[in-house]
Amino acid sequence: MKIDYSRQFLKDFRRLSKTRPALLEEFAAMRKFFESGDALPAKYTDHALKGRLRAYRDCHLRGDIVIIYARQTDRLLFASIGSSRASAPTASCLVDGIQPTRISCRFAGGITRHLR
Repeated sequence: MKIDYSRQFLKDFRRLSKTRPALLEEFAAMRKFFESGDALPAKYTDHALKGRLRAYRDCHLRGDIVIIYARQTDRLLFASIGSSRASAPTASCLVDGIQPTRISCRFAGGITRHLR
């Protein structure tokens, strides 16, 4: 399975890993489940998103750190990572096309982000 990362995911991951160094190890452990094709353990509270983001899933790495990703048959796209308090997408998120390629989201706090 090919694993891709959006630019926004990489940017946010770098920022978070500076303030939370243990995040690197936790993400590496979670990624092994994706690589092997196994279901995520219940501690990650993995679930499908609804509405316009229904092509995506959401899992909690730890505490309030949320990862938004999309899984296709041969590809996994990590789209976003962040604190559920600061960066939870609101209902105004738009998905362009059927396949998860680009999202324009209005996040809490009035910030608009473009995820690819």
